[in-house]
Amino acid sequence: MANKTVLVWGHSLIRRMGQYCDEQTSTTNLGFRQDSHSIQMVGYSGGTIDTLRRYMGDIHFYRPDVICLQIAGNDLSRPELTPDVVFKNFTSLIEQLFAAPFVQYVVVFELFTRLRTRSHRGDVDIHVYNQRVKELNSRLSSGLDGSVFCKFWRHDRMADLTRLYDSDGVHFKRQHPYFKSVRGGVLFGLKASDMAPHF
Repeated sequence: MANKTVLVWGHSLIRRMGQYCDEQTSTTNLGFRQDSHSIQMVGYSGGTIDTLRRYMGDIHFYRPDVICLQIAGNDLSRPELTPDVVFKNFTSLIEQLFAAPFVQYVVVFELFTRLRTRSHRGDVDIHVYNQRVKELNSRLSSGLDGSVFCKFWRHDRMADLTRLYDSDGVHFKRQHPYFKSVRGGVLFGLKASDMAPHF
């Protein structure tokens, strides 16, 4: 497998994961050897699909071969952004990423349910939010099924999420289970990019 650059891109879960990876030698570069692949973790607090569109300069700065996306959870908390709207925005973003000639493969990470939303600030109710997450995950999974350029990555190894959440009900107080799942998705993307058609 040739040395490649991976951009793990998204919202605050990725920003926090990047901080976690920088804290100890064993997790630096997401645990990959520094002389093998370059793993860039870029996350924006409160980030949405529109946020990533505004920061498309990241793509041209890092020039990644593989992009892993953890995004759209904050979109779904807004009443007007239904799963149907967010799905269309998501697929449009993926198409935009492949406009960069160096991007070979995209991994879409499963969205997480939450323990609470900020309904007092206009977010949808938590039960509505979690149902939206399940619907969007289902649509992304079926929509990307069979693609030779994209993969929907399920965080199956993260058992009992309720024990991982911090007091805000959104972020994780224990990062290592998420670290292992993200690393697994990155590794899948690296291997799949070697087999993806190149034009």
